[in-house]
Amino acid sequence: MIRKQTWVRKILKKFGVKPEEVIAIGDSKGDMDMFRMVGFCIAFNSSCKDLEQVAVSAFKAKTWQIFSEVATVRDGTRRLRDAVTRR
Repeated sequence: MIRKQTWVRKILKKFGVKPEEVIAIGDSKGDMDMFRMVGFCIAFNSSCKDLEQVAVSAFKAKTWQIFSEVATVRDGTRRLRDAVTRR
């Protein structure tokens, strides 16, 4: 079984992007390491309080529409990127 952080490394290499340019979305404790690898992480409908503490943002929603709103905010607001601290 390949861990999520292995996939993140492969994606970073394949697309030539920096970790701080990546958004990760997760919902369980298994996403913790992946969250620590990227610049912006979102806990979505998570039942894991620890994940919500590591995440930059946490959302509870019935649809995925919330992510188009988050992407728009992130693209339009450089201050959001600057506010994200590396873990």
